[in-house]
Amino acid sequence: MVLNLTKASDLPLIKVAVVPLKGTINIISNEDRQISASGTDGLLMDAVLKALGYRYELTIPSDREWGRLIDGNLTGLIGEVVNNRADLAWIYLTPTEERHEVVDFSNIYYSEAVTFAVTKPYPIPTAYAIFYPFDLASWIGVFAIIFLMPLLFLVMRARYSYLELFLNIFASILKQPLMISINSGKVLILLISWLLFTQLISCFYSSVLLSFLTKPLIQKVVRNFRELSNVVSKGYLECFASKRTNIRPFLLHSEEEYLKNLGETIERKDWPAPNNL
Repeated sequence: MVLNLTKASDLPLIKVAVVPLKGTINIISNEDRQISASGTDGLLMDAVLKALGYRYELTIPSDREWGRLIDGNLTGLIGEVVNNRADLAWIYLTPTEERHEVVDFSNIYYSEAVTFAVTKPYPIPTAYAIFYPFDLASWIGVFAIIFLMPLLFLVMRARYSYLELFLNIFASILKQPLMISINSGKVLILLISWLLFTQLISCFYSSVLLSFLTKPLIQKVVRNFRELSNVVSKGYLECFASKRTNIRPFLLHSEEEYLKNLGETIERKDWPAPNNL
């Protein structure tokens, strides 16, 4: 697509390949059908080219990409320049080795760090807060001990049935009195050990549960690329990376295995990105 930006003039005409990007390069038309460029990069482009004494036309690549090598052909802005459909490309372009082989770049006037954004975590529902103080392994361990303790009392000749011992053991964790008669030193030692265990477990559980109820729990946030690669590869999150930028090639050719895995997952899944990407 070619847009005539200025009327006929004696100034030399050049074609500039751009990709409209909100806030960066906006292409607008007034009532007289005069095309103008706005946005941070659009105004800079207009000022530089006018100062150099050029009038220009804007050409927009049909795929609206920055430029990738696909099956030996370059797409997007780089492809427009390489195939002589434009004299220059103007927008934030990463000067990669692949692009340096076919086009020349100006001095770098803008740089930015590569980062990512995730959806703000929401509070975890408190309906199941009673299970949150311990993880799964801890719960399994506690219940295993509850079922095994009556057997130990039976082995030490306690004069109760398994059901009576089980109900007493379970009730003691809930701060109920332990109604077991002591008929030997071994039973006494086992009983003291169990009471100490129940006291500690009850205190730990109560304190952690109280903290959960006082301050709502928030889901764990992904804080770095290693964690991002892990959750994306497991299917817990979808990751959008624009085809217009150099992010995908950067990830795919990274020497870090977790970054490479992230790039391969993004390329394989190819999740549809929002319109502004």
